[in-house]
Order: sequence, then C-alpha cells, then structure tokens
Amino acid sequence: MAQDLSACIVDSELAQQLDCSAATLSLSPGEVLFRQGELPRGVYIVRSGTVELTRRASSGEVELRVKADAGSLLALPAVVGSEPSNLTAEACASALIAFIPRDVFLEMMRAEARLSLKVLEVLSADVRYSRYALRAIAT
Repeated sequence: MAQDLSACIVDSELAQQLDCSAATLSLSPGEVLFRQGELPRGVYIVRSGTVELTRRASSGEVELRVKADAGSLLALPAVVGSEPSNLTAEACASALIAFIPRDVFLEMMRAEARLSLKVLEVLSADVRYSRYALRAIAT
C-alpha cells in the first residue's frame, strides 16, 4: 500500500531549530538511512531528494510503502518512544538529509518547551493521518 507522508512535514520554524544541531548526510540512490528493527540513532529531515520508507511483514512481503519528500521528518516516533524503528528508509535518488543524533535531539526537547510543542504537533498530525488511513483501509 502506498501513502504520502504529508502529515510529517516540518514547518520552517521547527526545521530551523533542528538545523542548528544537524549534520548533513549525502545519500546515493539505494543507500539505506535506517532499517526496520534497528534502534534509532536520531531523527532525520529530508532536505532534498526522496526517501522511500517501507515496512515488511514477517513473511518478507512489503506491507507499507511511503515516499518522504523534502521537509519530511523521519524516525521521530522511534526516537521519542525509544523503540526500534518499524520502517526501513532508503534513498530513491540522491538525497541530502539533516541528521540530529538521538541524545542531542532529546536534550533539545528537554531544554526547549517550544521545540517540544512543535514536535508534539508533528506526532499528533502523524497519528491523525494514520487513523484516517486505517479507517480508509477498513472500509
């Protein structure tokens, strides 16, 4: 099932706050950013290019496929929840990615209430979108 990731697009204020602590990663087509089942190393913002997110069933079959374009915030639920990622992220074409290590990101959230609220807005939008998508599948 293909979906869009528009619910996880960060606004310019949040992107700017995160960019202050970000390193830039340059991905080649097919390069993997993170894998399903791995503990998160940090959060990522797609600056340019497209990243494909997939989730595989235990059978190995792809059960979810999502394209993340510029502005998408990736790995946020895994970082905030301190759980392994349930997705694999792979560059579709050359991509520039802002990477904020997990410990730096969590410290920023502890220190900056405004940042925490912006992150909650992104997570809330993601939950709303996921619920909408699940209702659409069920009908």
